[in-house]
Amino acid sequence: MAPWPGLLARREVVTYAVDGGARDRTPLIFILAPEDVVGSEVSVAKPLPAGDPISIEDLDEINAYSIFEETRFLPAIKAALGGVEVGSVQYPASMKPSPFQDTGEWFVSGGCRPYVCERQYTNVLVRKSDGAIGIIYNKDGALAVYGARPEELTPALTWNFGATR
Repeated sequence: MAPWPGLLARREVVTYAVDGGARDRTPLIFILAPEDVVGSEVSVAKPLPAGDPISIEDLDEINAYSIFEETRFLPAIKAALGGVEVGSVQYPASMKPSPFQDTGEWFVSGGCRPYVCERQYTNVLVRKSDGAIGIIYNKDGALAVYGARPEELTPALTWNFGATR
């Protein structure tokens, strides 16, 4: 039986077996994620709701994965992403997310998708001057830039885990 047309988005399920649990049983974790989120739309960076410049202390203990769960940043993140689903960009930052680092004009953090770190990752940038959010999503070398023009993010386009690629 085919799904009802237009109601189901293409998704992928990732399964992880986790050590531990009862004898003769292996706990499993299932993650449902969009199959493809690479987009081509570029929008102008939008400041955080308060519009106040933020400091590195504001980003203490936050990284490229957890920033998507911070209610104070979520409105700006959603505005930057436009119609792209937040989880589809957050999930590729779930492995090895680094703390935010000062790179000059931007605070930058990045993380990658489990088991395909070299091919799929998300970098999140917060501009110091106005708190604007920029998001770079890389899937197999195809970059999608959200919330800023690519030329604004040039120093961070290849930044990942604190090292230039």
